[in-house]
Amino acid sequence: MRSRQNLFWVTLVVIVMTACVSSDTNQPSSSKLEPKAIEHERVVSLVEKLSREPPIRTTYSGPYAATRTTPTQRAVVAEGPDVIPLLTERLRCTGSFDEAVNVLHCLFLLKAKAATTAVYDLQSDIRKGKRLRRDYSLEIDLSAFLERAPNW
Repeated sequence: MRSRQNLFWVTLVVIVMTACVSSDTNQPSSSKLEPKAIEHERVVSLVEKLSREPPIRTTYSGPYAATRTTPTQRAVVAEGPDVIPLLTERLRCTGSFDEAVNVLHCLFLLKAKAATTAVYDLQSDIRKGKRLRRDYSLEIDLSAFLERAPNW
């Protein structure tokens, strides 16, 4: 049973990676799912919803705005650690600021040590100006993740 779940998640990661490189970003990637993944379409649609939902940021004072957990993020985190590979792949290929903040927050709540490389790559790409805009709050969130991940 466990190997069957692992096979599903590997298949799902491949599907998401294929969707990331697709040139048609207006068409939802759920229409590109293989038959085996149809039963888990709910999980995929939850993760895809993270790209369309603006994060809720709260500022108390100063330049940093903390990310608050949204209902969609709670639903994704409720799926447990099995969703980490899917979130990691979304973080690797995202070009959306909102999606990056939402996915990073989910990975942080899941204490996803396995996503450390993807988070580091995103931080590096932002600093080099390759992806996304520089945002002080996102940089703090990335640094906080990378600082805490070794202890998870």
